[in-house]
Amino acid sequence: MKIKGYFAAALVLLCLCGCGDSNSTAGTDSAASSEAETIVSEASAEVSEAAPADGENAAQNSTEGGELAGVFTQIKSSVELPDMVELNDKLIERYYGITPDMVADYAGGVDSSGVGQDEIALFKAADDANADAIEQALQTRYDSKLAQQENYNADEAEKIRNCKVEKNGLYVTLIISNDADAITEIVNGAIG
Repeated sequence: MKIKGYFAAALVLLCLCGCGDSNSTAGTDSAASSEAETIVSEASAEVSEAAPADGENAAQNSTEGGELAGVFTQIKSSVELPDMVELNDKLIERYYGITPDMVADYAGGVDSSGVGQDEIALFKAADDANADAIEQALQTRYDSKLAQQENYNADEAEKIRNCKVEKNGLYVTLIISNDADAITEIVNGAIG
């Protein structure tokens, strides 16, 4: 993984800075140390922006640990899913045009392969008007994914066709998976 490479390079540089020649000047040690710190900072920034595909770290969202994060955890433990990039504030805006102020809670993930179309987006809107806006945003995303896959991958297009956007009060979901029925049952059981 590219990020692990950054960390390895940063560790090597840090070791070199700490294990340098005892005759070196303080300025050289300081410059090397500064360069190593920059590499570590850049790698850390990339890690915080990129959601982990393996789910080792919690997604950074405005409602971390909320009700829907628990539902998503239950889904992941009950249904076999591909590696997913978990949703965060940046991704919900990029994928759906939804800003954090529109939601009271959210969780989910998108297939990290770039080929598979599995996607689980669970939202609790801040209010009724935002629930309608979120429903429209998710429907737009659904329609776009279907249109793209109809000309590209018939199996993935069929998977999308068998799924849908659903709204239940303030809760709005987009579930695209071969196990959409089982996932929907888990969600409905959790949110009532």
